[in-house]
Amino acid sequence: MKISLQWLKQFVDFDLTIDDFTDKITFAGIEVEEIIDSFGAIKDIVVAKVLSTQPHPNADRLRLCTVFDGKNEHQVVCGAPNCAEGLVTAFAPVGATIGDFTIKKAKLRGVESCGMFCSGKELLLSSDHSGIMELPQDATLGAPLASLGYGDVVVDVEITPNRPDLLGMIGIARDIAAILGKPYKQPKTDDLGLTPGDLPCGVKLINSAPEACPRFTLTQIESVSVSKSMPDWMSKALDANGVNKVSDLVGVTNYLLLEQGQPMHAYDLDKIEGGIVEVRFARKGETLEALNGKTYELRESDLVIADKVKVLGIAGVIGGKSSAVSLQTKNILLEVANFAYPFVHKTSHFHKIFTDASYRYERGLSPKALDRVIPRASKMIADVGKGKLQTVYADSNPKSDDDKVVSVRLSRVKRVLNVEIAKDKIVDYLTALDLELVAQEADLLKFRVPYFRQDLYREIDIIEEIIRLHGFNNVPTCARRQVVGDAQKRKMKRKTEDFLVLQGFFQALNTSFVSAEQTSGMADDQQAVELVNPLGADMALLRKELLPQLLKNLEFNLNKGQDAVKLFELNKVYFARTDGFAKEPLQLAAVACGKASNLHWSETGRDYDIFDLKGVVEDYLAILGIEDYEFVVSQKQVLFDAECCLQLCVAGQEVAILGRVDRAIAKKFGVKKEVFALVLDFEKVLALLPNQEFEFVLPQKFPSVKRDLSLIVDKNISYQNLKKKMEGSSKFLQKVALYDEYTGKGIEGDKRSLTFALDFFSSEKTLTDDMVGREFDKIVTAVQSEFGAKLR
Repeated sequence: MKISLQWLKQFVDFDLTIDDFTDKITFAGIEVEEIIDSFGAIKDIVVAKVLSTQPHPNADRLRLCTVFDGKNEHQVVCGAPNCAEGLVTAFAPVGATIGDFTIKKAKLRGVESCGMFCSGKELLLSSDHSGIMELPQDATLGAPLASLGYGDVVVDVEITPNRPDLLGMIGIARDIAAILGKPYKQPKTDDLGLTPGDLPCGVKLINSAPEACPRFTLTQIESVSVSKSMPDWMSKALDANGVNKVSDLVGVTNYLLLEQGQPMHAYDLDKIEGGIVEVRFARKGETLEALNGKTYELRESDLVIADKVKVLGIAGVIGGKSSAVSLQTKNILLEVANFAYPFVHKTSHFHKIFTDASYRYERGLSPKALDRVIPRASKMIADVGKGKLQTVYADSNPKSDDDKVVSVRLSRVKRVLNVEIAKDKIVDYLTALDLELVAQEADLLKFRVPYFRQDLYREIDIIEEIIRLHGFNNVPTCARRQVVGDAQKRKMKRKTEDFLVLQGFFQALNTSFVSAEQTSGMADDQQAVELVNPLGADMALLRKELLPQLLKNLEFNLNKGQDAVKLFELNKVYFARTDGFAKEPLQLAAVACGKASNLHWSETGRDYDIFDLKGVVEDYLAILGIEDYEFVVSQKQVLFDAECCLQLCVAGQEVAILGRVDRAIAKKFGVKKEVFALVLDFEKVLALLPNQEFEFVLPQKFPSVKRDLSLIVDKNISYQNLKKKMEGSSKFLQKVALYDEYTGKGIEGDKRSLTFALDFFSSEKTLTDDMVGREFDKIVTAVQSEFGAKLR
């Protein structure tokens, strides 16, 4: 639904900025989708007149025009079909801006053009792009286009299916007035003395499907004059809503559709055959050539309007071409009807015909709306078409159901909304929406709901209207904010899972229920949680560790012929507590087994080893920003081989253990190959995460200098300790990498040779050989004094 603010202000007086206006209707439940401001598009556009035209020398469809803007003449090349001598139109001179486009002098097929004529679509004034704008002949040349009343702000809103009353400007005005606490004006409807009866023309109305058409009316207007031109107020309203302008009388039906939200249709009375207009279901084999130029084969379930000979239209959806109003029409039958929404919906969607009429009927309209629309529509058509209105009209059901009465309790309002609203204020809110207070007691108010608010039929619906007008933002916050889960933990869990997947691991998800036999013994210091009513003996406990199930997953994959398997699971384990509940920490377990690389002629294939897992852990700690860690030989030998087991310590705390799984334990779970595994306490890692503050570092300007350092050290001296000592001994040492280890001939049995690649760098200057030499000597001296290292 498009809301023209210029049109809206005819019904309710307000002075708000567009931002304030959209904020208020948004908080009242009307969603804003788009704002179209044509004032900005026409700010540089002026009125001009085409003095002469001649064919373009190099293009058949272009014309060379001389245009006068009140001061100067300009040469303009134009290809619009309606561009002709004497036309007054909208002119964008050189330098004018339309949106993001600035008009400049340009050559079109070799001829200079100084400006541009504009269509309504280009200026956001309408959807018409078939030609340039045609302005009144008496318009002042050179005057800004805005001075002729052009320009508007149109707010496109999404209306929920339960609010068909907002599909007309009157409904929008009523709601806006209630939101702003202002009165609104209904369009004046004269008392025309219309009475139901037989039409003077003799056409009889027959409603053969009252269950699908609760009410159908026909009004006769004679001796009309149909014209393509229409009143300016109507033209601008239709343009703002993007409606095609066929003729002035068809324009009336479209205008009132947008104003009242009630569809209607005009028939050429002289094209009605057989003296009847009947509402019925289609007969087998009937077709309709519709106004959109397409022919539809009708089903027997399609509700139609027909005369004695042919189908005139699909009820509530689209009219037929055979009875359409044309410029030759002299007498009109005006249909204003109400159709039940299920029938309109099924027909519209089956034939894929979606019109403004079907859109409104599908949301449910009241037959009582016709009482107000019939006299206004009849008089407007008679006035615009300069015809004679017959005061007797045909009505298939002049009686309508009474409005319903809904009660609301003040105590219920307070309990639901958690806000105190005075009774008088509640009455003011609801009467502003045209609800009528019919009775009141100490704690009870009764309101008669108008026919156009069929969505209000329960007490809670009334309460929703109260808070909508009172303002959701005026409800005080009294409840404490509830934190659901740990956001950082969820984020780190996802980050860890993504990292491992990128490292080539597949994620496993196993049930939390295990048997007593499904344990490796690593968590024997923790008491298991037993289920009171387990599904079976193999699901009697909640798991205390993840690795046993991963080993079973590994066995399954190896038995299926996989020669390389990398799996992980990051999930909860469960430990019993003395208070009867369970601790549920997150644990990470991963396994790697089989070939670490594909067979290829260029390299020797190898199996996964502990260094593969160690590298994964180091990369993981790097993305977490953890630098204070070390690997030490583990003393735990419950699960891992004593000769191939490392313990990871972060800030002095043990957080993980990794190594080769003991062959006996692997065999227990059906795995006969070497398996390397990692078990990490995820909760401890989370607690040790540093508070990272990121700082932008400029790219390296100066070259780095590389040196190699080979040391002979005792075998019990770790690489991490050596690395830390080196990094702390030189301010220019940027990177330390171990790339070779040697034991054997020439090296004592309790020692080993380690070779490091050292990178020296300064962000302030280029390092000389002398400077690097001094830093290198500092490093050598430090490791010699600390670890007794010797240069090799």
